[in-house]
Amino acid sequence: MKILIVEDESKKVEKEYELLSEFDSLQIKHVLCLNDARLQLSNNFFDCLILDLKLADEVHEDKREEAGIEFITEIIEVDSYNKPIEIIVLSAYNELESKLREKQKDYYFNFIHYSEESVEWKEKLKNTIRYRILADESKYNDVFENKSDVAFITAVSIETRALAEIEGIEWKERKFKGDATLYYEATIEISKRRIRLIRAQQSEMGMAAASNLTAKIIRYFQPKYIIMVGIAAGIGDGNYGDIIVPSIIWNYSSGKYVETEKEDEKIGIEFFPDAFSVEVDVDSVEQLKLRNYDSILNTIQEQFQHDNYVKYDSKLDIIVGPFACGSAVIANRRIVDEIIKVHSRKTIGLDMESYGMVYAAKHCSGIKPKTLCFKSISDFADGEKNKKYQSYAAYTSANFAMYFVKNHLLV
Repeated sequence: MKILIVEDESKKVEKEYELLSEFDSLQIKHVLCLNDARLQLSNNFFDCLILDLKLADEVHEDKREEAGIEFITEIIEVDSYNKPIEIIVLSAYNELESKLREKQKDYYFNFIHYSEESVEWKEKLKNTIRYRILADESKYNDVFENKSDVAFITAVSIETRALAEIEGIEWKERKFKGDATLYYEATIEISKRRIRLIRAQQSEMGMAAASNLTAKIIRYFQPKYIIMVGIAAGIGDGNYGDIIVPSIIWNYSSGKYVETEKEDEKIGIEFFPDAFSVEVDVDSVEQLKLRNYDSILNTIQEQFQHDNYVKYDSKLDIIVGPFACGSAVIANRRIVDEIIKVHSRKTIGLDMESYGMVYAAKHCSGIKPKTLCFKSISDFADGEKNKKYQSYAAYTSANFAMYFVKNHLLV
């Protein structure tokens, strides 16, 4: 909840800050004069405006008795101002309340009498703010208020950081009562339309966490698309950083273990996967196959190299095909060959989360969001992992996914 305080008396402001500091969720901005307040309302939205009525237009100018009343009228009449949901007048001048009521007969504003000796104003202000926070939390439970266009899911912090650091996007934190997950929202403009983005990181790795986060995002934000970005193992052709775009995702960890025998002697256990699969957004995958992305891929690669990271000489590429997902990390090429490739020889990569995201989206109630996955190669499932490749892969995945959203997904 964002609050703008317009007040030039330092002791009074100090008391207001002391009182409002009891609420953790508040973002408070303080200005000394009306012209600064005008600038704030022109460029920002505030849930609550707290102001005195005797104010000056500029710092060091004389205060005018009805300047605050005139400013309230100005807020109502000037279209370019972002109008606060609540305006609270906190003034020591009781005689100004009647003047406010007289000039603004069509609207009601909360007038709280301020006195240095009294604590009554503190309780009134505190109770007003407390209710506004309660109403705010209730508003966040209204899915129609929170509808979004694209939601991004990440599994680990290196993926989250790559997405959060994309230039030109300002993310703001969102929290929901009773939910420990931190959500972030941003607004961008595409073809003169305002597009709302959401991102969140799983509480832990794996399909179960991916399904849980996907379900919560659908409930809170009802996105049109849910996109998973991050790092993965490549098991076909490809180089470090190449972006894997699954056309279909199958679950290699679902199946059964069977004892194997030779000449009536039990010699081991063999795993037979049930290759359950889910499809991502077919139309978007087809777009990726038809377009040439060499220019943006070169740009992404060059921009990463300028950040004092290791230089990667191989040409950055996009690989489209079947993708495998399982509940355990695979770091052994024999497992890849004997389990993954045997059951789907064209599989191009694998991770631990994507199947859970797509499954949850396809089986949710109501309108089902479309799903996509952009996972870049950071290793080759052979035990030879190196964190320098993880940074590069997370970067290429996040930046290409955002490029695709801006230029092809919603245009």
